[in-house]
Amino acid sequence: CIYDINGSGQGIVRDRLVSVGDDHVVWLNNRTVCGYGNNSSGQIGSTTGKFDHFIEVNRAWTGVIVKVETHSNTTFLLTKDNVLYAMGSNTRKQIGNGITDAYIYSAVQVMTGVVDVAAGKYHTVVLKENGDVYGWGDNSYKQINPNGGSTISTAYKIASGATIIAAGDYQTFYNDSSGQLHGLGKNDKGQVGYPENVPNPIQVECGAEHTVAIGSDRHMYVWGSDKYRQLPVYLPNSATYTDVPKDTGIIVENISAGGNFTAYIDTELRLCGYGKSESSRVTTIPNMADAKAIAVGKKYCVAVKEEQEY
Repeated sequence: CIYDINGSGQGIVRDRLVSVGDDHVVWLNNRTVCGYGNNSSGQIGSTTGKFDHFIEVNRAWTGVIVKVETHSNTTFLLTKDNVLYAMGSNTRKQIGNGITDAYIYSAVQVMTGVVDVAAGKYHTVVLKENGDVYGWGDNSYKQINPNGGSTISTAYKIASGATIIAAGDYQTFYNDSSGQLHGLGKNDKGQVGYPENVPNPIQVECGAEHTVAIGSDRHMYVWGSDKYRQLPVYLPNSATYTDVPKDTGIIVENISAGGNFTAYIDTELRLCGYGKSESSRVTTIPNMADAKAIAVGKKYCVAVKEEQEY
């Protein structure tokens, strides 16, 4: 199901069933990878420019895909055997593995030994089997290497001992062996802020200029820009952002963030959203009481309702 967060009516774990880019959706339908929307950069694995319905992505990998991840116009696929593949835009070397072509129209192998991947707007972060965190691609805001240039073309080791990672437009997050969350990158709206204030986070998601996390207490924490009311908390003195994570008091089962929108599934399995939309500040998205997975991108909030099998 696709819900257009702009109101125009257009159509915590390693496993991720659905992910949304700037103007496309990638969905893992059981063992089949499907794509919808804009494909101008090859992000759906084809040379065709756009699809107005879900298509099966051309299989250019071996093994079973267990996670799909996309942001902007680049798509990543992770197999059960920890092999990472990618396709789409590579204009800032975000696909990695020394690939220099600007656009990749069929999935290529990027790295082995990967247990998670997080895509920023033009940079990529991966978590390896041993807990090491690597990144490559755009480094304009030092979201990968604080001492590096504007583009990191080969995998750079960011940290060790991690179990979770996340990436926003120009932000990177990871935890350490003690469970403390760390952030790098653009911080003009407090979107990196003071992530260590989130108690032992178990999931972190990023929008363009805001961040959402689930703490060990299952509460949802939010920080960064609130320009479009994407933070479900009150900020005093008409503040438009906060760099200190705020406990919303909402106990959640799942979260997602993208663009200027936040979505979550609460303990009653209702799918709710905050942020840039033509509706009120909080929206309970209809007919989504049994949503199993959610994802937010620049234009769409996507929910998967049916059970998946691997």
